[in-house]
Amino acid sequence: MERHSRDLPGDPVQRILLPENRPRQRLRYDRGWARTGQEISKDAGLDDFPREPFLVVASTPPWESPPPPTVLFHTGLVRPLPQNAPAEQRRTAAEETLAGLPNPDVQAFTDGSATAGTERGGAGAVVYRSGREVKRIRAPAGRFTSSYTAELLALRETLKYIESILTDQDPALNIQLCTDSLSSLMRLREGPANQTERVADQVWLSLRRLGRRHRVDLQWVPGHAGVAGNEIADAVAREAAELPQDGTPITFAAAKSLLKRHVSREWVESTRHSRPAPATRPHLSHDYHDVVGPGRVRLADRLGLSRREGTALARLRTGHSPALQAYRHFIGAEEDDGCPTCDGGVREDAEHFLTSCPATARVRHDVFGREDPTLREVFADPCRVIEFLRRLGRL
Repeated sequence: MERHSRDLPGDPVQRILLPENRPRQRLRYDRGWARTGQEISKDAGLDDFPREPFLVVASTPPWESPPPPTVLFHTGLVRPLPQNAPAEQRRTAAEETLAGLPNPDVQAFTDGSATAGTERGGAGAVVYRSGREVKRIRAPAGRFTSSYTAELLALRETLKYIESILTDQDPALNIQLCTDSLSSLMRLREGPANQTERVADQVWLSLRRLGRRHRVDLQWVPGHAGVAGNEIADAVAREAAELPQDGTPITFAAAKSLLKRHVSREWVESTRHSRPAPATRPHLSHDYHDVVGPGRVRLADRLGLSRREGTALARLRTGHSPALQAYRHFIGAEEDDGCPTCDGGVREDAEHFLTSCPATARVRHDVFGREDPTLREVFADPCRVIEFLRRLGRL
């Protein structure tokens, strides 16, 4: 749904997102993917910020896609360093590398900041001309963002500023951009036509314009190594993260990451706290959560269950199982939801079937050790649930 909420020309699904165009609901409990997706996005806080439109086609046409020979990417240092090299050694190698490049007329150090790598982003830079500091750049990078996006925003804002201070009367200059984001440089190095993020596309537009008259070197420098310009840019980026974020668009990648975290957090909360639940959706136990928590191995794989057994267990957990009379009635396959073996029209839902139906009491005692276990006790041992279904011939 998040994909279709953005400006994507010709997207036929966008029309369905409007309330007046939604199809009629077939079932009372079926809210539809569009409404469900919009509610989740709102709960996650996405509706409070503008969404960045998709980059459908790169701004640079394919026949102009080879980068100008005057735009050069340097992703290494003059001498390789071990991964755990001390800061002093990394700083010395970075300074030697910069000294080996043409003496810059304009030099900039850029950096991006994001709390926990995902929130309150800031883009910062310090710009020097002829060795003298002329500008410190601060820009918000989004309430929900990524360190990668913040780094690219820092490059974009720096290039825009450099373009603004140069004139047609300036001779050919050496421009040097230094960043500690290796991933940004490697992505940009793939060329203007291969960019999929709007901010990276905008960076390349500036690089191409500057490259027509000037030499532009983009050099990676190690972060937190004591390189003077990089340390200033790092501090400026952290300051930029405190700027108002309301008008900064949220990228699709950041929205996906936020929604994944939000849904995972909601799932954990729903299983950690015992609270009343609809009869068709019994809450899960703590033990069950510990087995199938987010990022864990699939339950069926962990317990050695077949796909059929895992599916049957998942359906029974949610109450949407064809083994239950209540669910078959819910989908219109049965005239009533009463338990076929009990008198008095007792509703056969998951709780009745698994914990209290007299017809299954003996099997329940043999499998679970008692005739009246709670739902929490039943679902704490998924393998016993499968055995229970198998003994009753419902699997």
